Amino acid sequence: MLDLLIDGLSNGLQLALIAVGMTVVHGIAGVLNLAHGESVVVATVTAAVLLSLGAPLPVALILGLCSSLLVGLAVWAVSSYVSGVGERMRGVLGLVMTLGLALTIHGSLVYLFPTAHYSLVVGPLQVEIVGLVVRFSSLLALALSAVTIAALHLLLTATKFGRSVRASFQNRELAESLGVDVGRIALLTVLMASLFAGLSGLIRGLTVPVEPSRGMELTVLSLVVSVAGGMRNVAGTVLAGIAIGLVNSLLAYLMGTYLTYLAILLAAALLLRAVGAGD
Repeated sequence: MLDLLIDGLSNGLQLALIAVGMTVVHGIAGVLNLAHGESVVVATVTAAVLLSLGAPLPVALILGLCSSLLVGLAVWAVSSYVSGVGERMRGVLGLVMTLGLALTIHGSLVYLFPTAHYSLVVGPLQVEIVGLVVRFSSLLALALSAVTIAALHLLLTATKFGRSVRASFQNRELAESLGVDVGRIALLTVLMASLFAGLSGLIRGLTVPVEPSRGMELTVLSLVVSVAGGMRNVAGTVLAGIAIGLVNSLLAYLMGTYLTYLAILLAAALLLRAVGAGD
């Protein structure tokens, strides 16, 4: 049971990390990025391929992480393209174009690297905590996920860049009037979101294999987390990620993956009703 709790918390923090990126990109760039999960998969596939070619682990991880920025640049190109149209049309066009981008990346990765499964084994297999045996990789994934969420929180709350992101997120016009270069901040935010999503994928490989086909699944899960937490509420997104991660871990153990996804959607609907989409 302790393993389930640790895996659930770790999974929830990883989903929250991906979903926060989706939330801030939507708030600043005005695009609901349906290719966001592909940032995770591009990073993990790149790392897996490099490891299979004999690259040192640190090099594979760093280059894998950097490769996620390519997805961010593509999303930024989409955002720039649709920025000149009306707000309602911008949302629809952004959805269609990022979905097309997601399908393109998904199909390319599955076709080119069908066996590039990313999984890491680090340290001892098991450790003992208060008399209970748990997987070391689960503990490590939880610790790294928590540290990464804390780093993202500090970046958004304790730096000049973070203050500019929050100002642009809350009121773009007012931020521009105060001298914030909103276009530059939006670009950096999209890249940051992709980078943290890629990092989440690399951490995820400590507990479960990450396959080239998982991008769409992670996009859907992070979208559920983002909506459940409130599309403009970063703190709510993190809490929703933890809650849904715990539900996912427990129910996957009890009744399998497919029924678990239905339960997650129900849990998200309940969370959305409780906190409100715009809170």
